[in-house]
Amino acid sequence: MLPPTCPYRPSIGYSDALSKLPVANAGYMSVTKEQCYETTRTGIHHSIMSSFNTRTSRVVWLQGSPGTGKTAIAKRIADSLANDKRLAASFFWDKTGGRANTDSIEFFPSTLASQLATFSQDYEMLLVNCLLDRSSRNILMLPLEKRMETLVIQPMSSITQAFSLAERGPVVVLDGLDECGSRDALVKLMDLVLLLDMLPPEFMILVSARPEPEIRAVLEPLHDIPRMYTDQISEDDTNNTIRLMVERGLGGIRQPRRSDWVPSGDDLRVFVTTCRGLPVLAEIRVREVSVLISHGLTLRDAFHIVKEDGMMSRSLKDDYLRILRRAYRDGVVAYYASNSSEPARSAMSNTESAISPYVLRTYRDVVGAVITAQEPLGVETISRILAISEETIRAALDPIGSIINVPASGDGPVRFYHATAKEFLTGPPHGDENDRDFFFSDKKGAFLALALLKVLNYNLKQNVANTPNLIPLGDGSRVKEIPKHVAYAANYLPTHLDLSSASEELWGELRLFLTTKLLFWLELGHQTQVSTHITSSDICTDN
Repeated sequence: MLPPTCPYRPSIGYSDALSKLPVANAGYMSVTKEQCYETTRTGIHHSIMSSFNTRTSRVVWLQGSPGTGKTAIAKRIADSLANDKRLAASFFWDKTGGRANTDSIEFFPSTLASQLATFSQDYEMLLVNCLLDRSSRNILMLPLEKRMETLVIQPMSSITQAFSLAERGPVVVLDGLDECGSRDALVKLMDLVLLLDMLPPEFMILVSARPEPEIRAVLEPLHDIPRMYTDQISEDDTNNTIRLMVERGLGGIRQPRRSDWVPSGDDLRVFVTTCRGLPVLAEIRVREVSVLISHGLTLRDAFHIVKEDGMMSRSLKDDYLRILRRAYRDGVVAYYASNSSEPARSAMSNTESAISPYVLRTYRDVVGAVITAQEPLGVETISRILAISEETIRAALDPIGSIINVPASGDGPVRFYHATAKEFLTGPPHGDENDRDFFFSDKKGAFLALALLKVLNYNLKQNVANTPNLIPLGDGSRVKEIPKHVAYAANYLPTHLDLSSASEELWGELRLFLTTKLLFWLELGHQTQVSTHITSSDICTDN
């Protein structure tokens, strides 16, 4: 039943109002990581679900070290709640760039509102009326806290009675809060999470995140908050989870030549042990096997190589470093052709060889672009920005295919499988002196500024001599398609530009840029924030 003050559902503009809410692809079903299997991690799953029912606190906090399976558990919890029709909303942050708008907090309030509208028809009607109200036309321009209050808290508070009759209250699942962006962004996010305490009392909230200081500062003062720790899950339970991950992962690998070989029980046990209780390592190791098979090895040989390597590893960082060394110091194919008989000992001792200048330059340009890009970029777009062939880019990324996902075709986003890999590459250098070049201190991506300026200057120079490719809009007008690499350059050049350490070449390109059509490009940059199409004829679509 709607409260007496709630107006009727408007017949015009109803669906349009909701469709205009900017949303992130953050629901639990969009998460590519597998959820926990039904036979694994049952203890912590039961504890969390029981906490929702006993209601000693509004918030339940699932925490643990990186790679211990928090997201897999949170995803299974969300799935269980959805099956029970108790999942009010879910937001799974992801700073790898694999899902749109999940690496910031900008779309958190509106995404939450959109999902809550699906969960509750009463709330949906109130939300739509709010969006259609003339006084709320600029709501999406308000500060995030005000947006949360207007879109979520106020409408939901008007229908408190609708939830009091339910036997079990609704739950909001929030995962990976520490992947929302900068430290400052995390502080602001926790302020938004605190606002959720103003939801009707029946609502519960699951927070799944690392115990970062910004999160602890908000959650630890809460009284009687149930805390669940992935680090405290029993070794047997964790190894059982990893064993299933490995068995299913190996079974899903495509092999050029059919093989009936399967690892023995002892081999599988050792392989699982080398994962050090980290499900993230199990995923990486299975992908390593797949990469080696794609380079001509059999499943048997690839499995034993990765198993032997794993026995030499002491941590997740050791694994990341080993993968990089293999990929760029000797080359995957050359290494395995000559050292397959003693893979682990040879690899771990071969730490003195340096990377060739060409390989190093390509690695730093390509991987640096993936790390520092302000939005996920595909191989084609990276190729056009860096003026490097797509074939070269794929050749540079293929050997580290166990930690970075490169779509086989099209211009889909290149991204890291796990946030821990990006954190490793942008953190303190690991290994010896020859490993220093694997790491990136230029988190702003200032090295991209010169390439972006060249893209803009080339297209400005060519626009007179080229005929634009026009696209019909359906209303008789036509617009020109802006290539992704040009749109990216127009949008984000200021973000990457660092004049404090600019080279003479960069200053030259900048002077050329400033003496052409600066005002036009500023306008283009504004318009392409929303779309990669503009109506001006001042832009060339070639190159």
